[in-house]
Amino acid sequence: MKLKERTANNVHTVFIEEAKAHQRLLIFAGKAEEEDLPQIAHLFRAVAAAEGIHSRRHFALLESIANTQSNLERSFQSEKGINRVHYPKMIQEAEEDGEEAAVLVFSQSRDVEAGHGKLYKRALDNLIAQQRTEYFICTICGHITERELPESCPICKAPKSKFQEIKWQPINFDDEDIFEEILKREADPVSQYISNYFQNAFYVDFKFIENKVKY
Repeated sequence: MKLKERTANNVHTVFIEEAKAHQRLLIFAGKAEEEDLPQIAHLFRAVAAAEGIHSRRHFALLESIANTQSNLERSFQSEKGINRVHYPKMIQEAEEDGEEAAVLVFSQSRDVEAGHGKLYKRALDNLIAQQRTEYFICTICGHITERELPESCPICKAPKSKFQEIKWQPINFDDEDIFEEILKREADPVSQYISNYFQNAFYVDFKFIENKVKY
């Protein structure tokens, strides 16, 4: 069912805000752990999970989910647009504004998105074969590598130790006892990875600018 324009705009707005809140709270959880406040981190993760549920529900109102091949093709085209159009424009504007930190983050993100596009294209080509592949992510810039870890990240030069393996852990978000399940997963490595990722990304990128050091 197609939403009327005003309602669609409202749903889109709240989807963005809920998605932002989800990530913001994961960052806050990482900070709370850094300050040795595990219960507060626990709370931030629980509320972040709720905000994630909200954002998914709002997304479902906005868009229908197609089959996997269509989703891969759409994701591939989206990555191309972001990499070739949006990021170059934002990099140029950040350079004109003298915002070195933003230039670094945008540039690394652009290069990472190009890699994502290649992963999607490869997945499309091998959709039927369903070849098993292990993925490792650089927790500094988000670069994803397959099968074997590089000695350093080709995007941000972070060492091998900064890569983490992506592990899939399904959660039943339709369960009426979802919050009980979330609370039982305080030490969920996926949530821990996300918090660590954002904590590392914000720390390293801006310290890189301040101190002019690289991994």
